[in-house]
Amino acid sequence: AVRRATVKEFPELVSGKPQTISAMAREYLMLSGKADAGRIADAIGKDRTNVSRTLNTMGDIGTERDGHKVLFYVKEQRHG
Repeated sequence: AVRRATVKEFPELVSGKPQTISAMAREYLMLSGKADAGRIADAIGKDRTNVSRTLNTMGDIGTERDGHKVLFYVKEQRHG
């Protein structure tokens, strides 16, 4: 069976340019606050390991522990 895709499934096609894992993950975190790599990966349709690896290299993404989980969040931007 075949069905029509939704805009949410392929946002890079709507924007006309490919979305990177870092851009999609940052956007998700801006909207949702803190989340673990698995939740982010499910939301953006990417592999959890690649999402975690990418987030760990981003300077504007912070981490905190919640039991055994590592939660990612966007650090506050300081101006001036």
